[in-house]
Amino acid sequence: MKLSRLRWLKHLLYALIALPLVLCAAEVGLRVYDIQTGWFQRQVSDEESLLVPSPTTFVELRPMLNRSAEQGDGTAVNTVAVRINSFGLRGAEPAVPKPPGVYRIVVLGDDAVFGSQLQENETVPAYLEQYLQSRSPLDVEVINAGVPEFCPLLSLLQLRHRLLALQPDLLVLHFDMSDVADDHRVRRHTNMNAAGLPIACSNPAWLAKTSLGNGGLHEQFLLTHWAAKQLGTYWSGKTQSTTERDIDSPLGKYRWLEDNPPNWSIYIQQALTPIEQIKTLAEGSYIRLVVSTCPVPWQVSAKSIRSREVLKVSGLRSRTAVRNRQPFENLAKLTTKLGVPFCEPSTAFQKTEEPHKLFQKTSPGLTSAGNAFYAREIAATLIQSVPSVWSQPAVKDRSASSPRRVRIPK
Repeated sequence: MKLSRLRWLKHLLYALIALPLVLCAAEVGLRVYDIQTGWFQRQVSDEESLLVPSPTTFVELRPMLNRSAEQGDGTAVNTVAVRINSFGLRGAEPAVPKPPGVYRIVVLGDDAVFGSQLQENETVPAYLEQYLQSRSPLDVEVINAGVPEFCPLLSLLQLRHRLLALQPDLLVLHFDMSDVADDHRVRRHTNMNAAGLPIACSNPAWLAKTSLGNGGLHEQFLLTHWAAKQLGTYWSGKTQSTTERDIDSPLGKYRWLEDNPPNWSIYIQQALTPIEQIKTLAEGSYIRLVVSTCPVPWQVSAKSIRSREVLKVSGLRSRTAVRNRQPFENLAKLTTKLGVPFCEPSTAFQKTEEPHKLFQKTSPGLTSAGNAFYAREIAATLIQSVPSVWSQPAVKDRSASSPRRVRIPK
């Protein structure tokens, strides 16, 4: 019996000695592999170079970043240059304080505003500045404050912590059709003050980094990075396979747009509430607010869905158009209640002769032509709702910018 126990203890001791050696060998092997292939550098570059964890807005753009990346639409690959200024915004460094004679507009939103697939001059803010500059005696400046994965909740915190220093005269808040799911994803990490208003949304990755020091085990050792990535991929695949139509799944974030949508009333209300809070914050600094939204391809026509990949990434079951107007009506009802101008160009999109040219081939996002079209609709709303800024009277007959006559950039 004693010999058996001693033999068992000896094997246990050998195992305890061997385990660290095996782990060290695996770590060394991964580092050698990384030196030869650049595997780990690619992981960091692809996943963390543009967006970084934030203590206040969950994620943010890495300030002072300049990079070029290849973006493809299924038929061609283009090199897209991205520059991020010290405010963590795409574009040139804005002057602070704001120079005299400048009418500054800040556009809030997610990747539909940021335009990760497009050049800087092909984004909605860039086109909006072009359209408005010819109509104002002031120097019109439109700043791109879009951040991928944002929603009104995060835009509210972005405005509160950073953007008020830019002294904007007007805010344009883009509400994206994915914002209900995005709000649900980050709301659990949001801190509220005594009055129940959001004050910060701290990313768990940022909290872990600060508590563990220089990046923690995840960044200190390649083995832990690899293991975490494999586990995350497995769990994500398992979750999506069972609940891919749920709001927590990337494939379920557009379910509320369906003709027979699930009951997401509480999620929708939570996603819309920050709009009123943005209005209150803006009014406190004498800033005007305009809300806008843009349809996704299947809210325009079935032909606007340009590939099977759009169906795949959007969680769609078939290439059909939806007729559910409730998402637009929810926004219209709220903006009417708040007395905020609202740009909702879905009908204009539907009346274009070739609406499919306005949408990308591999995602629900807009093309350069689509951004130009959307920016023109926003500009028309601004000219009508903020007439004192423009040198020409607001145009009641908008046939000059009719969707059937708009020139689509190539």
